[in-house]
Amino acid sequence: MQAKAIEKLAQQIAGARRDRSALELARAAASAAFELARVRQVKAHLVKGVSVLGSIDLPPFITSRRDELRYLKLALRTNASPPPPPDPSTTMRSDAAARVAEAERRALPELARLDRYEARAINRRDRAIRALINSSLD
Repeated sequence: MQAKAIEKLAQQIAGARRDRSALELARAAASAAFELARVRQVKAHLVKGVSVLGSIDLPPFITSRRDELRYLKLALRTNASPPPPPDPSTTMRSDAAARVAEAERRALPELARLDRYEARAINRRDRAIRALINSSLD
C-alpha cells in the first residue's frame, strides 16, 4: 500500500517528465518524504504518550533474574510485597500547555535521537529534488 502511495507521489513530483532518471529521483524524494512523515508522527506520538503516562518507560521493578529470585524468596518467607513503583504521571502538571512542555522535556533524549532520522530524511528529499531540478535544466 505504501509503495503505491510513494509511486503516486513520485509521479506528481516528476510532473510531465517520464524519463527514467527523473522518475528515480522523484521516487527517492517521495520515499524520503514518507520517511519524514513517519518520523514526525513517531515524535508526536512519543510526546503524547509521555504527556499521558508521565514517562517513556515505567521504571522497572525487577531488573534481573537475581532480583526476581530474591523477591520470590522474600515474598515466600515473609509474605511481603514490594512497594509499587512510583507513578510518573502524578508529577505531570494539569495545565495542558505545561503538561505538553513537561512531556517534551522528559522525552528530549528520545526526541534528539529521532532528530537524526528526521535530518537524514530531509537531506535525502532535498538532495533528490535539487538533482531533479538540475537535470531538467540540462
